[in-house]
Amino acid sequence: GSEMCIRDRRDTAGVAALAHKMLPLFTMLRTEEITAQLRLLERLEGPLTPDLQTRIGRMLESVDEVVKQAQKRYLCEEKQ
Repeated sequence: GSEMCIRDRRDTAGVAALAHKMLPLFTMLRTEEITAQLRLLERLEGPLTPDLQTRIGRMLESVDEVVKQAQKRYLCEEKQ
């Protein structure tokens, strides 16, 4: 299928493609730190090094935090 798993890639092509897709959303959300990281990732080429994997992991943690904050702010969660 058209699904992409970064973990299975040996180069940064998948990372760059995913960063390119994510960039417009995080630009609209005005998340400067995430946007800056996505711009860098969008242009990367070559091997997916352990250091790069660590940087991507940190950025994804930031993305997760933005999503959690949006859920808290805009979604009404049912009480269990």
